[in-house]
Amino acid sequence: MELIKAREGGRDKRLIALLVCAVGLIILSKIIVARYPDEIEQLISDVFVDLFFELGAALIGAAVTVLLINRSSVRQTQKNLELRREIERRISEKQVSNN
Repeated sequence: MELIKAREGGRDKRLIALLVCAVGLIILSKIIVARYPDEIEQLISDVFVDLFFELGAALIGAAVTVLLINRSSVRQTQKNLELRREIERRISEKQVSNN
């Protein structure tokens, strides 16, 4: 069980790092808007702003989705282990009562 928790914890850390990166992209998009007020530069920066903003938003959505699926998977694994222990307990009780 501890091995499963350790593995899942590492995955969570990577996803949190991905979320931080996504937020960084969104912040970068806002910095670009503030830095380039000229019209031609503004047009070019708008493309980059939109790109960075959309990348950040997509990464946030993907990371949150994976985190939710990961949490559900961990809970299901724990339930399956508990069920396995219960089945093994019942089998051993049957074996003892048959002897």
